[in-house]
Amino acid sequence: MTNGRPRRSQHSAGGGPNSKAHKRHKSQNAGSGVPSARKQLRAAGASLNDERRFEAAEDALEHGRVPEAKKWLRPLRAKFEDVAAIRELWGIIAYHDQEWELAEDELATGFVLTGSPIHHAVRMDIARARRDYLAVDRLWRELKDKPTRTDVMVEARIVRASALADQGNLDDALEFAMKGPKRPDRIRDHHIRLWYTLGDLEERSGNLPQARRWFKKVAQFDRDSYDARERLADLGT
Repeated sequence: MTNGRPRRSQHSAGGGPNSKAHKRHKSQNAGSGVPSARKQLRAAGASLNDERRFEAAEDALEHGRVPEAKKWLRPLRAKFEDVAAIRELWGIIAYHDQEWELAEDELATGFVLTGSPIHHAVRMDIARARRDYLAVDRLWRELKDKPTRTDVMVEARIVRASALADQGNLDDALEFAMKGPKRPDRIRDHHIRLWYTLGDLEERSGNLPQARRWFKKVAQFDRDSYDARERLADLGT
């Protein structure tokens, strides 16, 4: 992701293909009423070896080994066209490879099969990468109508704010990002990404004291993943 300068290779401040949020795939639909991947596979007649192959693909992706994940999953993608978990994981792998059209097709199919918007933040980021800002807004509206986990909602908010900034609407982007959870009781990765986005937007808007404030919070809670300390130095702190 390109808004901001996190050290991880990213397409936007929302996290991008290499962020922790988008590497996690296991139990993504937990609590949503969608059957687990194992149940989906068994319902489709998958063998124990197929289940192990899927788990190996998940594990490889979670640890950043995208080519290995693709190798494990490819035979299952050819074999099980209608298993949402496979289509979604194949879509996430394509997202990491920046194969935007394929990623969107797979994740959109997963949404049709499950009705769960758990991957809408990723789909929004794909739309942003393609500069399809109408799709970004449409997916955000769908997500608002069918809210899911807090981390997904925050990631989606970050992506939409970044998309607004891409279009030169910095004031709207900042106002929209500010509506996210800025002072959570328990700090999670998505909160730190929101702070980083706020710092970036404040700096770009010329609000340097506020930018320093957010970058200081990022540096306090995550010294290694972002360039917040370097940006503070650039700002004269």
